[in-house]
Amino acid sequence: MTALQILNEFRQAGGRLIPEGDGLRWESPVQPPPRLIEAARQRKLDLLVLLAKPEGRCPAGHPQLWWQDSAGLWHCGECEPGPAQHRMRGVDLETLAGRSITLVPPVGDLPARGSWAILPSGAAAELVLYRDDGGEVLMRHLEGERLGWYKPEALRWEIDWPWADAAPQPARTPAAGAAGTMCPTCRALRWGPGGSRCGCTHPTDGGHAADCTCTRCGGPQ
Repeated sequence: MTALQILNEFRQAGGRLIPEGDGLRWESPVQPPPRLIEAARQRKLDLLVLLAKPEGRCPAGHPQLWWQDSAGLWHCGECEPGPAQHRMRGVDLETLAGRSITLVPPVGDLPARGSWAILPSGAAAELVLYRDDGGEVLMRHLEGERLGWYKPEALRWEIDWPWADAAPQPARTPAAGAAGTMCPTCRALRWGPGGSRCGCTHPTDGGHAADCTCTRCGGPQ
């Protein structure tokens, strides 16, 4: 087996090979077959070369915008744009301004690429990439497609946004009407004593009025 075939077979099994010093460590949800592990041992040097992150520019002279596929291979983001490379549009040497970057969170408390945040200005922006020490993140403004570097602690990440639980809730009052009629507000069938309950106040558990004749109940109970 070639080194590429080994990597692809690990990928097809949902796993990958990870360089560790002069050796390789495998991660896989299932135990790889012995023949694959033996092939990886025999091709260890070739695999280490393929999996090593390139240094400097790519052969075509593009900047260090490397990305790693699911098998562990590295690719130039300019020569071979990856699935998420649309986020890299507009990123150039002037934008990087000499920063060393990474496309994976360098520290555990940073969100994944593509996450949204509110900037200090109040505008929304998408996370593009990270400075390799985690001290800054590059954000793309929702409006105007502008790029800018920000300290992570200065941003309000979407995980902290006050979603629906903080939204104003409509007033809930018992709906009047006879059992077996439809509430005009929530369109749920009224049930309970005097037909005072509906989906506005008490969601049903499949129980309607005892004399309900709706198609769901199938006639008087």
